[in-house]
Amino acid sequence: MFDCACHTRVAASYGRGMVCSDCPSDSNNGDITAETADRSGSRVVLYRRVWEEKVLVAHPEMGAHLGAVMRSVSAPDHVEPDPVASSRTRCYARKAGPSKWLLAVVSYEQDPARIISAFANRKDPPKWNRRASK
Repeated sequence: MFDCACHTRVAASYGRGMVCSDCPSDSNNGDITAETADRSGSRVVLYRRVWEEKVLVAHPEMGAHLGAVMRSVSAPDHVEPDPVASSRTRCYARKAGPSKWLLAVVSYEQDPARIISAFANRKDPPKWNRRASK
């Protein structure tokens, strides 16, 4: 179960004490592990609890790629809107991390914006134009 004021949902894969990465309360997310600015100059943070208790639990192969996650936000090779939430953006970096693409999901639902997920992906982004990249 998530220990945050705004969400009460069960997430067995995250275990007890997990903080919801969507929670707007900074106090629930703890220390900032890393921060950067996106292409428009907005501050984007990655909270320690999101990194350690969400990203690394679900994707342990990402452990050595924190810098690549942050670069995917500050200097992405491709950006597109999140198909689920209009206030989120998917930032892709090619040949970064443990696979063909590294994907970081940034939520702009609060200030500062925050990375709520990051993982490796072998597939090209849905709206990726290969011809434009050559």
